[in-house]
Amino acid sequence: GVSYNDGTVHDLVSDAALVTRHVVTLSALQPSTTYELTVSSTDPAGNGPTLGSPISVTTEATPDVQPPALNLITVTDITATSARVLWETDELATSAVAYGPVSGVLDNNRGKATLTTSHDILLTGLEAGQTYYFTVLSTDIAANTAIGGELSFDTTAACKPPQVTCSLDCANPRRSGCRTGRLRARFAATSSCQPSGVVPQAQLRCGDLIIDVAEDEVVRFRPRWRGRRPRQRGRCRVRYRRRSTVIRGPSLTLEVHATDSAGNTATCSASPGTSSP
Repeated sequence: GVSYNDGTVHDLVSDAALVTRHVVTLSALQPSTTYELTVSSTDPAGNGPTLGSPISVTTEATPDVQPPALNLITVTDITATSARVLWETDELATSAVAYGPVSGVLDNNRGKATLTTSHDILLTGLEAGQTYYFTVLSTDIAANTAIGGELSFDTTAACKPPQVTCSLDCANPRRSGCRTGRLRARFAATSSCQPSGVVPQAQLRCGDLIIDVAEDEVVRFRPRWRGRRPRQRGRCRVRYRRRSTVIRGPSLTLEVHATDSAGNTATCSASPGTSSP
């Protein structure tokens, strides 16, 4: 709470909310009057109140009737469904944005009651590929409200799933074809999302054997397992050598999974000597 007095009148304004950043508004003060203020706080366990050192402030001679000045109004972080509106004021004030898809009809509102000079409002639930009109509003401690001029921004188009391509080509073709020898894993992924970004993850699969593989990595594949024991035939095996990975088994498949910044996913698969799509 805040206790204050002008040498004649004593009063206390308190707020029971448990916070670490405190804001208390003193109203009905007299103009051109010096007040002594003392802040105090009590924790949830009932310890306190702890008192701060007294400070003196003098009210203005005339009431504040000037609204805050609105500066540096910008729109950032625009996506298909959201946008962030930023602006500055020359005094402590609240934050609000009125907006809508029709100019002059701003019937949606987002705001914060916190008093600040740096304002940040995130608009969510917007439609993709739509023009939105908006204005910012800030009200100072004396209830003076400033309303900015109407501005606009465009949300980005809706994201489509990533486009993924992949192939498992011969690194050095032989007469026996691409089913044997050195195979090169190639894959790529693109996204239309904003902010853009798609990360493909690729694996080689041979039966129950799964091996992570990097773009343009070369592996050796032998399509038969020549084990001495009959029960070993047809099973997949892998051996890691200094310069290459050797995979033995009945078949080999490259599988690629990609996820874009909007959470859309796409897959691609290819066998030796083939590509997709």
